[in-house]
Amino acid sequence: MIEGWKFQRQAALKKDSEERNTMNATNFNKQQGAGLIEVLVAVLILGVGLLGLAGLQTQSLRFNTDSYYRTQATLLANDIMDRMRANRDNARDANNYAIKISEPDPAVSKTKCETSACSASDLAKFDIVQWRAQLASILPSGTGEVVPQAANSAGWRPYTITIEFDASRGETKSDGTTKKTSFSFESRI
Repeated sequence: MIEGWKFQRQAALKKDSEERNTMNATNFNKQQGAGLIEVLVAVLILGVGLLGLAGLQTQSLRFNTDSYYRTQATLLANDIMDRMRANRDNARDANNYAIKISEPDPAVSKTKCETSACSASDLAKFDIVQWRAQLASILPSGTGEVVPQAANSAGWRPYTITIEFDASRGETKSDGTTKKTSFSFESRI
């Protein structure tokens, strides 16, 4: 009787195993390719996310570059004002520091004011030439102007420093020109 029971048990297990295999095969046939579609959707979502991240990184670099150039323009505007404060009487009473963006650099004597003595007007010209050289070397297509205003009754003379540079990174407007960024700084001596 025990052997009959074993035989029945083995037959039931075998039948159960066959049913499971048949059911698994049936379910497998119904789901064939579903895993591949899930993987493709996941790869698509990952790809879109990575493209967004690359765009974000590009914009970040662009804004950091613009910020760097604006910071340099601020430092260079302060530099010429400091040079003018060092030559205060000449800057306040004469127009030796006045220069427009369209004007060429003033002619400077062969004397370098850093290493030898020079007149106040030569120092002003020397300062302008050095300042514009710094603008051109630090900022892309950088140039600047110093515009004096009329002195007020207290003896202060306001100045407007304007610095222009090319922040287009090779982009052009519809008329073929590049976009210039202009930075203005006002101070008084």
